Amino acid sequence: MRQAQKSTLADEIRNTGSCVFSEDHGTDVHHVINGGSLIQRIPWKKGATFAEICQSYIDHINNRYPSPIIVLDGYTSEPTTKDHVHERRSKGVTGAHISFKDSTLFKSKKEIFLANGENKQNFINMLSNKIDNEGFITHQAVDDADVLIPSTAVRYASCFPTVVVEDTDVLILLLFHAEENYKPLVFQSDKIRKSKVWDIKKTKALLGNEIVHLWIIVELLLLLPLTARGKYANIFFLSKTKSTLDI
Repeated sequence: MRQAQKSTLADEIRNTGSCVFSEDHGTDVHHVINGGSLIQRIPWKKGATFAEICQSYIDHINNRYPSPIIVLDGYTSEPTTKDHVHERRSKGVTGAHISFKDSTLFKSKKEIFLANGENKQNFINMLSNKIDNEGFITHQAVDDADVLIPSTAVRYASCFPTVVVEDTDVLILLLFHAEENYKPLVFQSDKIRKSKVWDIKKTKALLGNEIVHLWIIVELLLLLPLTARGKYANIFFLSKTKSTLDI
């Protein structure tokens, strides 16, 4: 399945007006981090123990985010909205199941190890426990975290200035759920270089509710795999208390 170029639409909207966050975050800013993107970003050194690999993530978080909330995917045997993404990343390769503990030396390739869903879930469990022990906050979704990330961010934004560190997958979800009377809610690309910073409330005001709702429909009809549409339709159009656009 060809990957949709979702960033193109985001770039066009950004170019229509000032969506850039230009204020000071303040000292009590919280960062909501996509744990799935984080796991992909940090390289694994062959010969390192799994405890050392987990520590490299903790060091990365400590060095970049003062008050982090890490939201992690879950992996089950049931079909999920990200199966096509996982298949594309693994190029159809399914890694062998590997039993490991803190002292186990990593001898494989990261991509092959993570291509096995059980390996990935067990590593997420290990990493989550170690992150919790550092005093950070973690949340884990039952499967795909694309819904839990924006809902977590909006909940924290009711009390604290909040920055979401993600890719463009959750931008539209943040726009849909954002509340005008909340603290600043900022979206920042997870790309380290040339990071784009969006002011979610400014962007929503620029677009208006109708365009935001239409964008969701575009996502449902054009960008999501067929198996994901029912789940997202239920989330956005049935469970949300706001009135939706009458098509």
